[in-house]
Amino acid sequence: MLLAVVLLPFAAKPTNAAGQLTVTLSTDKQSYEAGQLITITGQVLDTNLQAVALASLSIQVNDPNAKTIHIASIISSVDGSFTDQFTIPVGSSNGSYTVFATASKTGYTDASSQIAYAVVPEFSTSDMAWLITLTIFLAILVTRRRKTATKRDIQ
Repeated sequence: MLLAVVLLPFAAKPTNAAGQLTVTLSTDKQSYEAGQLITITGQVLDTNLQAVALASLSIQVNDPNAKTIHIASIISSVDGSFTDQFTIPVGSSNGSYTVFATASKTGYTDASSQIAYAVVPEFSTSDMAWLITLTIFLAILVTRRRKTATKRDIQ
């Protein structure tokens, strides 16, 4: 009897034991230029879609060549949410980057999630000047053609 009383606490499972975590992820934009700040947000939930506070999160970001460019360890807030920010390194490769996140908390089964975002070439000042010049040239060309066509129509 005494042995049963001593072993009973070990046999009983806590109410959240073996609960499954879910982790959501998003970025503030879908594409960035090298040197820009990226904000990663998400939330940790349990099987009943209730927020899980104080869950440990590991975040890793890999470039298109699978090279790690960012690692963070953070804790979810009271509402299960989390935020991480970092600047995309200048000179980063263009292409698809992947964000991996794993959430853990004692008494729960870990959860993992991933999302992707793109790094695209940035327009330099000279690129913008060229683009504006081209736009003005095309606008003048179209206007002249319309005037020529209108003069022909009148004659």
